Amino acid sequence: MEINTATLKTLKDIPFIEIGGSQILGTRKNQQDSYGWLEKDNELLAVVCDGMGGLSGGELASKVTVEMILGKFSGIQGECLPPQFFREAVNEADLIVHDFDEDGKSINAGTTIVAVHIKDNKLHWLSVGDSHIYIIRRNEILSVCAEHNYGELLKKRLEAGEISQTEYEADTKRKDALTSYIGIGGVKLMEINDIPLSLVGDDMIILCSDGLFKTLLDADIMRSAFEYKLNAGRCAEYLTETAMKLTKGSQDNTTAIVIHYNGDIFT
Repeated sequence: MEINTATLKTLKDIPFIEIGGSQILGTRKNQQDSYGWLEKDNELLAVVCDGMGGLSGGELASKVTVEMILGKFSGIQGECLPPQFFREAVNEADLIVHDFDEDGKSINAGTTIVAVHIKDNKLHWLSVGDSHIYIIRRNEILSVCAEHNYGELLKKRLEAGEISQTEYEADTKRKDALTSYIGIGGVKLMEINDIPLSLVGDDMIILCSDGLFKTLLDADIMRSAFEYKLNAGRCAEYLTETAMKLTKGSQDNTTAIVIHYNGDIFT
C-alpha cells in the first residue's frame, strides 16, 4: 500500500482551521487522483480531482487542473468572489484538458473536481463530476453535491415517469458514466452554491474521490471523523487506510482532504 500524506495541523494565517490530506494508489497501476490546498489572506482553497483517460491522460488532467485552480487563486489581487472564481476556473481548466493531444490526436482525458473556499465562517463549494464533499455537523453527515453521472440521470427520468422501473433497472450498467467533467468540451453541469454555507464551531468538511465513498459507508466516514477530528491529517490517513483494508479484490485510487473548522470566534 502506498500512502502519500500531506498534513498541516493548523494553518499559519487561519488558526481556527485544521486541514490534512491523504492519498493511496490502491490496486491501480497509475495514480490519477490529485489534491492540494492553499491559504492566502485568511482564505483557504482546497481541491480534489479524480482523473480519467487512457495511459497518463487522467493523471495529467487531474494534476494540471489542481495546479491551475490553485495558481489562479494565488494570483488574485484583492477580494476573491468564489462563485465567479469557480465558474471561470472550470471553463479555463476544461479548455486546457479538452485540448490535450499526443502526436496530433486527442487523448480523451478528463477529471472530476471538488473544491471548497472558506473565509471567516463562510463556505462555498464547487463540484463537477461524481466526487463528494461531505459536511459533518454534530451527529449528521451530508453529501452536499449531486453526482453528474448517468445513474443520477436515470433516477430523474424514473421519478419524472419518463421510464418504468423495469427500464431503469435494465439500463443501470452504465450508471457510473460521467455526464459532466473537466475536459468534456463545454461544461454545462456544475454545482456551485451562490449563497455561502455558514459554518459553526466543530464542523468538519471532507473532500474525497469515489475510491473512498464507494468503499466506506457514510456512517463509517462520520465515525472516523469524530474519532480523529483533533488531527485532520491523521483522520484523512485513517480514512484511506480503512478503505484499503476493506477492499475486496480491487481498490481505486483514493484521496481525502479533511478540514476541521474550530471558528467559535465567528459564531
